[in-house]
Amino acid sequence: MSRGPITVLFPIAGTGARHGFKYRPFIELGTGTFIEAAVRPFKKWSHLIDRLVFVCLQEHEAQHDVRAQIAAMFPDWPHEVVVLPAATRGPAATVARAVDTLGISGRLIVCDCDHSIDVDPLFAAIGDGVGDCILPTWKLKGEDLRAWSVAAVTDNRVTGIAEKRLPSGNGEFVGVIGCVYLADALLLSQLYRDDDAYLSDIVAQLIERGSPVAAVPIERAEFFGDPRKLRTARARHNVRIGSIFCDIDGVLVEHEDVPDYQRALRVLPGSAERLREWAAQGYFIVLTTARDAAKEAEMRAALAAAEIPFHDLVMGLPSGPRFLINDRKPSALLVSQATAFEVERNQGIQHLSISQSYPSVARRFKGGSFAETLLVEDDEKLFVRKRVSKRENLSLGYSKLKNQYRTLERFNRLSPDLVPGLYGEHDNTIEYSYDMEYLPQHRLLSECDPSERLVATRSLLGLMRERVYGSASKLGRSGREWLETHLANKIYARLDAVLNHPRLAPLVTAREVMIDGEVYPGLRELLVKVSSDDLLQLLAPSRFGTIHGDLTFENVLYFAGDVRLIDMDGADYVDAPELDLGKLFQSIVARYEDWAHSDRSLFESAQGHEVVCQYRAPDPESSLHQLCVDEWAEILGNSRDQVARKGWFFMGLHLLRMVPFRLRVSEDQALYALANGVRWIGRALA
Repeated sequence: MSRGPITVLFPIAGTGARHGFKYRPFIELGTGTFIEAAVRPFKKWSHLIDRLVFVCLQEHEAQHDVRAQIAAMFPDWPHEVVVLPAATRGPAATVARAVDTLGISGRLIVCDCDHSIDVDPLFAAIGDGVGDCILPTWKLKGEDLRAWSVAAVTDNRVTGIAEKRLPSGNGEFVGVIGCVYLADALLLSQLYRDDDAYLSDIVAQLIERGSPVAAVPIERAEFFGDPRKLRTARARHNVRIGSIFCDIDGVLVEHEDVPDYQRALRVLPGSAERLREWAAQGYFIVLTTARDAAKEAEMRAALAAAEIPFHDLVMGLPSGPRFLINDRKPSALLVSQATAFEVERNQGIQHLSISQSYPSVARRFKGGSFAETLLVEDDEKLFVRKRVSKRENLSLGYSKLKNQYRTLERFNRLSPDLVPGLYGEHDNTIEYSYDMEYLPQHRLLSECDPSERLVATRSLLGLMRERVYGSASKLGRSGREWLETHLANKIYARLDAVLNHPRLAPLVTAREVMIDGEVYPGLRELLVKVSSDDLLQLLAPSRFGTIHGDLTFENVLYFAGDVRLIDMDGADYVDAPELDLGKLFQSIVARYEDWAHSDRSLFESAQGHEVVCQYRAPDPESSLHQLCVDEWAEILGNSRDQVARKGWFFMGLHLLRMVPFRLRVSEDQALYALANGVRWIGRALA
C-alpha cells in the first residue's frame, strides 16, 4: 500500500436534520464553527497531509457560499471543494463520488465534521502500518447506540461492524467515531456498491475478505452531533447561556430555622446533581440566602462539603418574596429574559427542567395582518413561529392566535397528518406565540400548478370528509337560526364601515347595481331576499362541527401528495362546513390570490352604483371546479346544483366580511371585494 501523503476528506453534504436543517459545518461552537473544530486536531500532522477535501451539494454552495467560506477559514491549508449536483444515497456514495471526481489515490482519511478528536493515536497507528483500514473508537458507556456505528473488537482487530445496532463479530463492542483511515483510496473505488449507504458497509466488506481492520481507542474527543452534545460543548468552551438565581434553604437543602454550621447540610435528593447539570450546560449559578452575611466563610465551606456547585453567593437577603426584572433584548427578541419557578419547601429541584434556547429569526413570511409569522432557528430545530404582541387589541391578536392554536390541536387529534407538527405555545406578559413544524419542501397551494392543485384538493377533501366533517351533526340547532345569527353578527355589523365610504355605499343602498354590464339587486335588497323560506331552505346548513374557517389555497401546503393545513381562522368551536366551501370557492372561482396581493388596476370605471372591472377573474379550471362540487356534494349530502349555489353564496359572504380589512390596503381593493360579493350572492339567489 502507498506510503505517500494523506488526503483528509470531510463530507459536508448532509441535510443537518438533527440541527433543524441548519448547515452543520458552519454552526458556531463558541470558538469557531463545527468544521474548524473538526480540522483543528489535524494541524499538528500537516506535514503528512497533502490536502483537505470538502464535499458539499450545489444547494449548499448557492445558499452558504461554501468555497469562499472554506477558503477564509483555512487560508494556509491546500484544499479543494467538490460540489455535487444533488444529494446522494448516503455518506458512502458522497465520498465515492468525491474520490472519483478528483481521482484521489493513496492514503485517505474520511472525517465527519460533528466532532473534534485527538488524532494523535490514529496517526501513530498509521505510522505503524497496523491495517488497511483503521477506525478510531470510543467507549459506548452512557451513549445512545442509535447514534453510532458499532464495532466488535478483539485485540484491537475489528471483527464486525454495523450501523446503530450490535454487529455479529466477537469481542468488545465500541463506538466507531466518524473518522475512517484507508491505506489506499482505491479500496473505496474497488469495493463501493450502489446500495452501500454508509462507510461501515465498505469496512464490512474489508472484514469479510480478510483485510486487516484495526481499532484505535481514543481517550480525548468532543462531540457536537446533536443539540444536547452541542450545548455541552458550548458550555465547555465557557459560552455562558444564562444565569440561574437559586435559593438555598428549603430549595437545595432542608430548611433550618437556626443555621447550625457545626452540622453538615442535608442536601435534598437530586438538587446538587441538577445544579451540576445546569452548570455543565453553561449556566452561571448564583445561590441566594437570607443567612447572615457575616457567616459567608462558614456557608461556603458547608456548600463545598456538600458538593453543591455555584459560581457566586449572595447572603443577607430579606426572607420575603423575590422579584426578577429583566428587559427583552432587542438583539434576542424571541428569547424570554425572565423566568420564575416556585417550589414546595424541602421538595428540591430535581423535577425542574430548564431548556433555554437562543432562537434567531431566519426569515419573515408574508401573512395576515394580526400576527407575525417567522422562520426561527435554534439549537434544536428550524421551525415556524407565529407570534402576536399583547400591547394592543388583545381580542384581534392574542385571543385570535390562541384560538388558532386550539383549532390546530383539534385537527391534530382528528387527523395528525393533516397539519404540521405542533411544538407548543408560549404565553408571557409581552407576547403570545406558538411553534410548529417547518416543511421546507411544501409550497402554498396557491403557488402550485393546476395539476398539483387538482391532486391536492382531491386528497384534502377526501381526508376532511372522512376525518373532520364526518363528525358534524345537527346539535339541536336549526340552520335557519344559524344563518340569521351569522348574517347579523358577521355582515350587518360591518355595513357601517362600508356606508362611510362614498364609493362603496351605493352598492349597498341602491335597489339595483350594475357590475360589468350585468344588473343585480343592491346588497341590502339581497340580504332581505335571503330571509325567504325557499332560499333559507336552499342555503342554510343542516349540520355543524369542526371546520377550518379560512380554507383558501393560501392556507394549504402541498408537496408530493402530502397536504397540510395551516392558519385556521374565523370559525366558532362548532360551525357550518359551508363556510369552508365558500373559502375554497374564494380561491377556485373568485381567484382571490390573483388580485388581493396585486398592485394592478382593478377598475376601468366606478361611478355610483355602476362599476366596470378591469381585472376579471378567468373561469375556474373546469376539472378542479367539478371535483370541488362533487366532493362537497358528498360532504353535505346536497345536489351538485345546490352545492354550487351554496358555494357562490358563502363565498360572497366571505368577500363582504373582508371589505373592512381590504380598506386598509386600498379603497379599490375594498370596492372590488364588495362588488364581487354582491355579484356572487346575486347569482346564488337568482
